[in-house]
Amino acid sequence: MTIENNNGNRGVIDKGIDESFTYFFPKKTSSGTGLSWISKEQYLRNDITCKYLNCDLCKLNNNNNNNNNNNNNNNNNNNNNINNNNNNNNNIEFKGNQLLLDNNNNNNDDEIIITIPDIETVLEYLEVIELNDTDFKNVVILETIYKYVQYNSGPKFFDRLKQLIFQTEKSICYFSNELFIQTFLDRDNSTNLEIHQNKIILKAVQWYINHFNQLTLINKRKYKIILITNNESLIKIINSINNNNNNNNNNNNNNKIEIMSLLEYLEILNKNKNNEKNKELLELYESINELLIVKKQQQIESIGGGSTETLFTRYLNDDKLQSELKSGNIISGKIHMNSHNREESFVKISSSNGIATNQTLSSFHGDKVMIIGKFNQNRSVHGDKVAVSLLPEDQWLPYDSSSLNFDDDDDDDDNNNNNNNNNNNNNDNNIDNNIDNDNNNNNNKLKIPTGKVIGIFQRNWRDYIGTVEKNTSLFTNFLMIVPFDYRIPLIRVPTKNPSQYLGKRLVIRMDSWDLNSNYPMGHYVSSIGESGSLETELSALMVEHDISLKQWPQSILKCLPESSDQSPWQIPQEEKAYRRQLTHHHIMSIDPLGSKDIDDAISIGYPTDGIVEIGVHIADVSHFVKEGSPLDLEAKRRGTTIYLPDRRFDMLPAVLSEDVCSLRGGLPRCAMSVVWQFKRNTNEIVNSWFGRTIIHSSAELHYQLAQDIIDGKVVDGKDKDSDVTNGGARAGYKHRIFNGITISDIKKDLLELRSIFRQLKKERYDNGALDLESIEVRFQFNSKDSSQPDKIILKNDLEIHQLVAEYMILANSHVATKIHSVFPSSALLRRHPKPSQINFNSIKSYFDHCGFQLLTKTNKQLQESLASAVDTSGDTYVNQILKLKTVNVVSEAVYFSTGSINVSEYYHYGLALDKYTHFTSPIRRYSDIIVHRQLWNSLNQSNGKFGGKSSIELLSSPSSSSYDNFSITQLTDHLNIRNRASKTVQRDATELFQSLYFKLFPKENVLAIITDIRSNGFACFIPEFGLRSRVFLKKDSQYLLPTQFYPTSNHSIVNNSIDVKSMDFSETKITIKFTNENSNDLILSIFDHVKINIHTEDDNYHLPPIKLDLIEILNKNKSNNKKDLNNKKDINNNNNNNIDNNNNNNNNISKDKKTLIDEIKKVEKSKNEENNILSDPNSLEFIQSSSSSNNSNTLFGLTQKFSNLSIIKENGSKINYDFGLKLSSSSSSSENQKNKNNLNKITTNINSNSIIKQPLKLWSMTESECKQYKKKSEQDLRDSISSKYQTKNNNNDIDGQYENIGPSLTVKEKYNYEIYKAERDFRKSNFQTQQAKRKF
Repeated sequence: MTIENNNGNRGVIDKGIDESFTYFFPKKTSSGTGLSWISKEQYLRNDITCKYLNCDLCKLNNNNNNNNNNNNNNNNNNNNNINNNNNNNNNIEFKGNQLLLDNNNNNNDDEIIITIPDIETVLEYLEVIELNDTDFKNVVILETIYKYVQYNSGPKFFDRLKQLIFQTEKSICYFSNELFIQTFLDRDNSTNLEIHQNKIILKAVQWYINHFNQLTLINKRKYKIILITNNESLIKIINSINNNNNNNNNNNNNNKIEIMSLLEYLEILNKNKNNEKNKELLELYESINELLIVKKQQQIESIGGGSTETLFTRYLNDDKLQSELKSGNIISGKIHMNSHNREESFVKISSSNGIATNQTLSSFHGDKVMIIGKFNQNRSVHGDKVAVSLLPEDQWLPYDSSSLNFDDDDDDDDNNNNNNNNNNNNNDNNIDNNIDNDNNNNNNKLKIPTGKVIGIFQRNWRDYIGTVEKNTSLFTNFLMIVPFDYRIPLIRVPTKNPSQYLGKRLVIRMDSWDLNSNYPMGHYVSSIGESGSLETELSALMVEHDISLKQWPQSILKCLPESSDQSPWQIPQEEKAYRRQLTHHHIMSIDPLGSKDIDDAISIGYPTDGIVEIGVHIADVSHFVKEGSPLDLEAKRRGTTIYLPDRRFDMLPAVLSEDVCSLRGGLPRCAMSVVWQFKRNTNEIVNSWFGRTIIHSSAELHYQLAQDIIDGKVVDGKDKDSDVTNGGARAGYKHRIFNGITISDIKKDLLELRSIFRQLKKERYDNGALDLESIEVRFQFNSKDSSQPDKIILKNDLEIHQLVAEYMILANSHVATKIHSVFPSSALLRRHPKPSQINFNSIKSYFDHCGFQLLTKTNKQLQESLASAVDTSGDTYVNQILKLKTVNVVSEAVYFSTGSINVSEYYHYGLALDKYTHFTSPIRRYSDIIVHRQLWNSLNQSNGKFGGKSSIELLSSPSSSSYDNFSITQLTDHLNIRNRASKTVQRDATELFQSLYFKLFPKENVLAIITDIRSNGFACFIPEFGLRSRVFLKKDSQYLLPTQFYPTSNHSIVNNSIDVKSMDFSETKITIKFTNENSNDLILSIFDHVKINIHTEDDNYHLPPIKLDLIEILNKNKSNNKKDLNNKKDINNNNNNNIDNNNNNNNNISKDKKTLIDEIKKVEKSKNEENNILSDPNSLEFIQSSSSSNNSNTLFGLTQKFSNLSIIKENGSKINYDFGLKLSSSSSSSENQKNKNNLNKITTNINSNSIIKQPLKLWSMTESECKQYKKKSEQDLRDSISSKYQTKNNNNDIDGQYENIGPSLTVKEKYNYEIYKAERDFRKSNFQTQQAKRKF
């Protein structure tokens, strides 16, 4: 098909189709045995420009084309003029994808170089072109190369190329050479694809040479086009073309194609001594080149053959992985490495894909699959999305809480939690909370599944900070780099000059992980400085969290408004014409002391006696940051302002964030406002207004000053800095009040605001809002050295903090409702998903330990549980720690588009609000800028009184349709990542400064509270410094308990007469046993108060770790709250008469339980007496003929006896030993009698004439004997439980407590760990026997 235009050019159209791509592509024939080539048409254009921003020749050609079109078709005249004007307007502001040949600080006599890299250069050395702040600029990416990368590389690599093209200030453009009539080259079927690509690249290069030769005649500037290539076939073609040109025209060298290798071009750039960054180009090139050489050698070795054995297992291909995933044979997820032991890792099982279909959910504990050992991890790296195959069930781990006690601080888990919570919430709402907690405790008898990585769905490799390993030889060809992140393995980096990398923090990128290598291979990217330097360590944190910040480019700074102290920015008249001016309000801002980016203010007015007007005014950043502008794109990329202890990295330039947009006192400022009218008597909102305003702030307060005004500590006349609590520079109000307002006026307004605030807060908390704990650590720095912290200061939570926050929450919720009403499918909101009830299991043991009740069915129940969790002995830290623990349980709030999820999931769990967004901080959050735009667009679509807009705004504002669900969802995903990175880098930077502080000022005898029990020590919270860290009591197999905690003895401790025998780490306590049998055990429990010493250790590879040494145990948390909780329950159940009897029987019950446990342990340890047994206790005949009266010491008999104590309540596989405390003495004695009958019934068929002193060994029976034995044991156990529950259900005093009978369990399930241990010992002894036989 051929298109013929009116101007006679066949197949050419003008501006009609933008970026049309047409190809020949293969398709399978119907028989499936061959390929057929399908062709589609391609329309060529004649209006493609060279992408030079100020190219006079392109402008001239476009004008000529327009004139030709006007002569041929007068009807299109207006349209062409509009298009041309739009193109000219677009060129005014640089947005990337353009050549900035005038912005490179070149003189008119200097030759401007434009480079065009070939395919191999882009594929292998894209990182060199990406390096910022170098002279590698003015690069043209041809469409031929762009498409090759798109179809022959991974999506991440292709995204990097796209981002590179649209980088501002990089001067890189994309040229559609295959769409342009002058550079298009049709391909013959006989032409090789590689040859055709070379030819079409050369044609584009020749066009650029001719084009800029003509431009030189116009503007008298010199231009040079260089093709960057190492392709020998392409070089041969170029040489032949140049030779032909020389033969035809010896005097004209302007059309000669200039070629260079990338190394030659980089060496030319390095000669420019004005830019030291150019040296990094050569270093990066050499590193990549060394890596490519090693890869080629490995490919040659693999082709050459050799041993087929490999160190790791080869991954399954993508098709196989997808097939196995759909069939349910494998699971997929992100792998998380243990930061304390890299060979421990897990993959979280999401509710969407679940576990493999050949496994049952009832057979394992938790929602994670453990991957233990580097061979099972199979070359996966922390963060990779992996395919995991479950190992056989006999290789699963027995449940032990300590085995799961490793931290994973990766916040991406929150994403998984959020997705999972949506599926679990419906089920959670239908289950009673108490039953949930009991059923979840059944996990104690289950196993933890283990698996192996068999494939990689997506690598999540990034830039890593690393340091060269100690004692590295200066003559090695490979460096071992120790990553900054403990979870990342060592990286092998090829190099020729190891000495230049020693003692530095290096940026390293991983490239591959060979089957036969213990470590991945990577290459050097850059150096960020000497290790140990504060600036270097902060830069390392930024790289580790993928935060890239650079100086604001000139293209952005030139577009900003000008403002200074001498000539402040003034509001244009056209803005005053349509904005509301709140002249009758008292307006004040309340921020931290020293803040410059003031983005919110509160106002109050009194229009009538019965009405109070309160307004929240937010800096109108969207007025200055136009959608799609370079500033908007850069602010979107940054996403948020990053606050570090000693500095901040702004999302917007300082002229906006600290001046023009900042709501400074005494100056007129543009704002986006929400104003409410409250009834004075009821504090009810009777009217709401939204719109753009002009405000004059009368008071620029800070929190402590505002609080002191409310408390009456600061009054009129007391304007000194020292008059304010804690003082500080510019703390007084002397330079903070304007427009004739007085302190008494401000106090009156604050008291009115406080009255309404308290009512708003009460209503929200009555609806279930959570009051959780957070710790904000700040530093006071040395006046002479701003990098040296002198003091750690914890944020003092004042009522004024809550007052300001409450009004901001009110504004956010009202704006969310407004924009959702106009944009129901694309409003940008923020939600806090309801956490799954399973997540609360991790903190339930803490509440149980203290005797507090934890109800979590709703957020209101959770808040009431936290509010009532107050220690009766006066330990205020208990409630604080429980709130901190709860913060870790609830999921993270996230941004979302309203069209992406159901309306019922909009709910904000923590704030108890149906709809919520971020509107109040556009200076530091990009999400708020989008919300401002949506709010303004929603007002323009309504018929409100103040919804007007200036004519200029109507012409320049973007259409609301640009915010569709897809684009908002993409944006929210990006913002969630940026916000999470900002939080984690702020947390790590705080830890860095804490480490620096304790390095300078070590502390001794500091109070700490134990908060967690780990597998090798405990974690504690240090209230004085807001620090949470670990005390290690065990390392490898060595105990680290300080000598002062050893029991006293007649012998010297130095002579090792008393030593630690064992340490038992459970969920809530550590039990330390000593070799001296007469010594009491040392027990450390959660919430115990201890004293510690704080210091740091040197670490060349990571942040200097803070070390805690245990010095003294101050007091034990006695958990007296449990008795109070039980008393409350008994009162509610009208069981007051039974409390005393329960307490009297408590000691006897505990004694019986302890005696039985001790007997079981003694039976398990009696293997040495095996030869004295007269008969085989493992045979079925012996069990059937044994006497029950003499078989009380067998494991079977003891477990049956243990299961029928009156103190036991069975629900599933969880035994509640505290149940006996709730029974009255009469019901207790009655129950004991019936349990004895049940025990006799069970043991009737067990007769023995001898005492059995060893446990039963089920593996010594035949298969039929095992089945018969298990069947009888299960039946007897079911009969016992059924009889016991029937008896208890008939008891009126405890009616309703036993309606939920748990499932019956097999012996193996009930005592799985004992059987597993015995079987393991048997296999070990059998293996040793076989090895001994082989020696003979």
